[in-house]
Parts: sequence; structure tokens; C-alpha cells
Amino acid sequence: YVLTASQGPIRAEVVVEVVLPRDQLMRVKPESAPPGAAMLLGMAGFDPGAEVPLHLYGGSRYDMEYLASLSVEIDDQGQARTQLQTEPSDPPGFYCIFAFGTQSEEFGCDARFELTGPG
Repeated sequence: YVLTASQGPIRAEVVVEVVLPRDQLMRVKPESAPPGAAMLLGMAGFDPGAEVPLHLYGGSRYDMEYLASLSVEIDDQGQARTQLQTEPSDPPGFYCIFAFGTQSEEFGCDARFELTGPG
């Protein structure tokens, strides 16, 4: 990409190269929300076309228990986006999503979020 900025007779250009990540990344947005909110999980750096198992844990910051599993299909760019719908009855606390990565047999990466307020 070429970005161009100008102000009067002054002009500047910069070339930006967009590359795919080498490391596996996962993020949840927003990072904090009330129970019942929809959370967006973004993933990058996974093997294209892979089916990645995800495991959801929840509880206090230092004491979490297993809650559920799901899987996400990675696109041909090694990325995925999926919505996680929380329930109004979900308890406030910390939640962590672990992905068993396709680059290793250990935990590939994790994403965290917090539910705040009444549950």
C-alpha cells in the first residue's frame, strides 16, 4: 500500500507492506463487558484451512475451571473471526479461551475477557 498525505504544496508518501503474522494470535473485543454482551474473537497466524479446537475456562483470575469447547475453521489466510454470545445469567468474572495450536501440540495461544456487573 502507498499512503499519501499532502498539505498545500507539501506532499509525503510512505509504502506499507502488510504481512501475515508468524505467531498465533487471539484477541477478544471488548476485553470487558456485562453478561449478555456479544464478544468478538479474532484469530491469526494459524494453519490455513485448519479446524482449531477452543476451550473456554472461567472463574477468578487465578482459579479457573473448564466450561465448554467449540471449534473454529481457519480461512485461507490463516485467520478467523467468530462471535461469542454471553448470556445475561453468566456470572461476572474472568474467562480465558485456550486454543490447541496447529504449530505445536501445546497450548497455542489464549485470549482473555472479563464479564462485569450482575450475572
